[in-house]
Amino acid sequence: MNIAHILVVFFLLSAFTVCNVFAKSAPVSANSYDGFAPSARTMAMGSAGAGLLSADKDSFYYNPANLANFQGSFLNANAVFSIKSNANSNDVAINNPSGQGLTSAFLVKDSGSFFWESLSDNSVIFDANSHAEISISRIGVSFAKQGSAGASQAISLSYLYGKIGYAYLDPLTGQNADIISGNGFSIDYSLLFNLSKNINLGINLKNIVAFMFWNDYGYQQQPFTIRAGLGYNLKGLSMALDWDKKYYRSGNLEKNALHFGIEQYLTNFLCVRAGIENNFDFLAENAKYSLGLGFKIKNIEISCAALQQKISKQDFYKAAVSVRAVI
Repeated sequence: MNIAHILVVFFLLSAFTVCNVFAKSAPVSANSYDGFAPSARTMAMGSAGAGLLSADKDSFYYNPANLANFQGSFLNANAVFSIKSNANSNDVAINNPSGQGLTSAFLVKDSGSFFWESLSDNSVIFDANSHAEISISRIGVSFAKQGSAGASQAISLSYLYGKIGYAYLDPLTGQNADIISGNGFSIDYSLLFNLSKNINLGINLKNIVAFMFWNDYGYQQQPFTIRAGLGYNLKGLSMALDWDKKYYRSGNLEKNALHFGIEQYLTNFLCVRAGIENNFDFLAENAKYSLGLGFKIKNIEISCAALQQKISKQDFYKAAVSVRAVI
């Protein structure tokens, strides 16, 4: 590359950055791109699973490198069907951006997957003069490859799309309303290491490169996330311990959390699950507690889960169900 090429690249990058500096920021929350647990199983297990060797279920969501150990195919769909809280509805919407209804669906085939996920589906009041209806989703694919010495790796590519209904009061023009459309992409990379016969270490780097472009607004970078976890598998027992750190590019939000989950099969068709998630401050008011059950009926597994946490010092409850079918 000669000097002319370097100057052209520098000019384009500078123009791209300067345009974004002077552009308006899209009216979304800092955590609008976070999403939620992809299934009732992971919800019941404290949203842990980066190191679990169980790609035949849903652990690949937190570590797609898990797919390298799977042969076969299945479909999975998850829905949040109940949200109860005495907390302010706006606080609930901010803390629970993915909302209710169908929240994820994915198809797994051998060492690859195709997935859809709702990241945000909520209504947020920013101040006395503005509020927004936010809907953001992503679809994507993951590909995994088995490496040497029990290690595997994967890459995930996602396309994001969304709409925002934004109402605000302008001092000059009065009440205004905009419909804002956005498109974006993200790239993730993950690794899974077999430490022993029953213990695995997983690392997932999410949103390594990730942008969302909103019309009439500047682009936004999605939060870069590091997740590392240990998984233990022994016959019908699975345990997972994850550390999850999100680096938000905007807002004052920060997340540095620990997740722990356990699953025990009592029979060939029935299992119980439990989990806990908390920030590194280990305050009881920040803890999330979860429980769940799993039922197998031939080639179909039905999972249900319930989660409890505090939002603005008020109890918040969420319930979800997911169905997985081997095909």
